[in-house]
Parts: sequence; structure tokens; C-alpha cells
Amino acid sequence: MGYFLAGLLILAILWYVISALRPRGEAPQVESADDVTACPVRLTLLTVAPLQIDPQRLIADYQALWDESLACAHTGPPDAPLTYRLSTGEQTLWLTLLDEPLPPGDSAMLGATSPRLRDADHDALGAHTASAVLHYRQLRNACPAQGTFVVKALHALLRDPDVLGYVATSALRYVSRAAVDGVCAEHDPLSPVALYLLFVNTMREETADGRRWLHTHGLEQFGLPELHLFPDDGDDADDAEIILANTAIYSLTNGPVLQPGQTAELAGDGALFDIRRFPNGALGHDGLCGMLLLVKHGAAPVAEWV
Repeated sequence: MGYFLAGLLILAILWYVISALRPRGEAPQVESADDVTACPVRLTLLTVAPLQIDPQRLIADYQALWDESLACAHTGPPDAPLTYRLSTGEQTLWLTLLDEPLPPGDSAMLGATSPRLRDADHDALGAHTASAVLHYRQLRNACPAQGTFVVKALHALLRDPDVLGYVATSALRYVSRAAVDGVCAEHDPLSPVALYLLFVNTMREETADGRRWLHTHGLEQFGLPELHLFPDDGDDADDAEIILANTAIYSLTNGPVLQPGQTAELAGDGALFDIRRFPNGALGHDGLCGMLLLVKHGAAPVAEWV
């Protein structure tokens, strides 16, 4: 399950992509929150033509998929990008339609940061003509309900043949419709494993002082801290990535239960890891819900990462 990124150049690429993927038209701020994690987490759908939303059809597709009711209504002033408010009564998100593709530079960057892309996926990144953005308020106490709702809405929208796939902005990756179909053929689409495979990205890099460094992107969508791990020189990188995957799936299953100061068995072989705080801003990274560092039990602490 290896991902293939490495190199210091990615440090610059990642944050360029985060800012560049913000849609040029902002949806009206219908609701707001004072919580520090209130920034929108976005999923950008890439389409072969400007998306046409039939609210009744979307409601019917959602009902057919999930056996749940959905409300869908146009919202916002007429001079703003066309936006729909989607709601279950308890959870709300917005769908903003943009009659333009991602900038070519963004598509090229996603081709580098997205794992396991096929030639057809690279073609889609370069050939799509329009996009639509699912976005919502991100709150710690919304996990897992808010993250689950956006996944359900996404699957309903993917039934439109004009949708090629989506960009999980938080995870810095493009996921094709074929990849979604492949994962959902083997896993329940709402299972922690499927959420990990479709909405989380694990990246491999090297720090300025030559240390290998693995870290996640995308867990914040589900109200969870991002994870970091620095393998020892003799450690296998694939094994280290499995540890991150196990920890991410455990968190997606149980919520934000891992806390700094705890010790946990994460590798499946009895080896223990200490959970330490990884401060926002460390090595140029941050997470809406914070970050955690996984360290082999008993390893010497690093003063600022405790």
C-alpha cells in the first residue's frame, strides 16, 4: 500500500496546492462558528461540463443510496456562484457550482501528490472543464457525523455521469470515479477502511537534516488530528506506512481518543508507541484538529514535541 512521494520539493508544493485549490467564487456564509476549526473542508468535483443540479433527482439519489431524507434548495444572492444548501436536518453543507476547471498548475500538482493515479486519471485532471465544491463548517464535535454526511452527499453526486472524480483538498489528492467504485466493491463506503482509502493521503518526505518523515493529510475532515512518524534508519518505510494506516483507521473507528501522553500498540506486533504532541506549524504543517507524533516507546523525547 505504498505511496511514492519523497523530497524536499513537496514542502513547497503542498501548501501551494492547499491555497490554489480554494475556489475562486466563495459561497455565501450562511452559518458561522467561533471554533478554531471552523474553516471549510472542501471536496471539489471535477466535471466534463458545468454541473446541472436537479434538486429532486439529487434528493431521490440520496434516498436510494442511504434510505435517508435530504433537503436541497438554492441559496445565496443572484450575483454569487450558484449554491445549494444540503441538509439532513441535523447536518448541513453547501454545494457551489463553478463554471471553470482547476488552473492547469493545480492539476499538475495533484498529479504529483495523488497516489496510484492511472493514465486516465491524469487525463481527467487535464481535460475537465468545470468543477463543483462541497464545503461545510468543520467542528471537532462533528466527528463522525459531519464527515460522514459529506461522504454520503459525494456518493450521490458521483451518480451523475458528468462527474469524473473529486479532489479532497484537505488530503491533497485526486480520486477518480473508478477508484471509488473499486474501493466500494470491497468495502462498505462508510467503513473506516473506505474512508481511509478514499479521503486520507499518506506522504513520504525527507526533512532538511535528512530524516525520513511520513505524515497524513485528510483526517481533519473527520474531526481528527493528523499523524506524523519519523522511521529509524533501519525501519522499512512500507512498515512505517502500515503503522500510520492502522492508527488512522483506529481513529476513524473510535474518534479522537488518542491523546498526547498515552502509550498504544499500533503495529499489530505488540510494539508500543508513545503519543506525543506535534505542534501546528512544525515543519511547515498544521491540522485543523491538531497533530500527533508517533514515537517508539521509550525513545528520547524531543523537547517541543511532547
